[in-house]
Amino acid sequence: MSLTVAEISKGLARAGMLTTEPICVHGAERPEEGWVTTGKVDRCLMKVLLKLSLHGGPPAYVGEGATEGCCGGGLAYMGYSGFSERIRYFVSVGRPDGTGGAEYLKRTPELVDAMQAAAGKIVPLGKHTVFRRCSSVTGEAPEVKSFVCFGTAESIRVLCALNSFGTADTFGSAIMPAGSACASLVTYPSGISSKAPKGCVYLGPTDPTVDSFFPESFLGLAIPRKVAERMVMDIEASFVAKRTKVAYPEKREKV
Repeated sequence: MSLTVAEISKGLARAGMLTTEPICVHGAERPEEGWVTTGKVDRCLMKVLLKLSLHGGPPAYVGEGATEGCCGGGLAYMGYSGFSERIRYFVSVGRPDGTGGAEYLKRTPELVDAMQAAAGKIVPLGKHTVFRRCSSVTGEAPEVKSFVCFGTAESIRVLCALNSFGTADTFGSAIMPAGSACASLVTYPSGISSKAPKGCVYLGPTDPTVDSFFPESFLGLAIPRKVAERMVMDIEASFVAKRTKVAYPEKREKV
C-alpha cells in the first residue's frame, strides 16, 4: 500500500504535533507555471525550505538554467555544479597564504576532501530539484523522494521515536551527519548522494552558518520517502496513538 504525499505529510504533522508544514523534495524535467526559482526566495537553500515551511509560498526550484542567486555550495550539493578547489580551504582553515577567507568547520582541507568522498557521487534528481509544501502536491506523486520537517526538540524526538518503533537498528536509525545544511536535509535523505544511508532519518542542520536565521528552539528532520511511509503507517499501532499523553504530557515535572 502506497500513501499519498498528503497522507504522509498529515501523518508526520500529527505525530510530531508540528506547527509548520512538511516540505517535500522531488526532481522535475521542466518547471511548471507558478513555480519560482530558489534564487528569488533566498540565496541559501536551507532558508528557502524554512520559509516555505513557516510561511508558505509557491514551489521553488533550482537547476539547469535556474542557478542565478543560489549559493555555490548549494548548487554543488544538488548536483548542478562541481565543488571548486576553493571549497576545501574555505570550509576548513583557509589557504596557507591567508587569502580567500575560512569558516573553520574542518581542521584541515584533507578532512573536507574525506567528507565529500564519504558522501559519494552527487547525482541530481532531474534537470531541476523542487522544494514545495506537501499540500501543493496531489496523489501519490512517486517523484517525491523525501520529506523535511521543522519543529521543536520535543516534536523531533517524538518523530525519531516513531521511526524507531518500526526498526531493529538501535544505533543507525537516526543520524546527524556532517556537511552543509542543505546536504544534511536534502542531498543525503533524497538520494542525491550515492553513499548516504537510505533506511534512516536525518537530523540537522549541524552547519552553524545557518544559525543567524534558524530558530534556536528548532531542529530539522529529513526522511526518505519509504521511511516516512512506514512511520505514518505505524502511527496507530505505536505510542503516538496508544499513549499520546506520554509523548505529549499534559502535566510536566519540574527538574
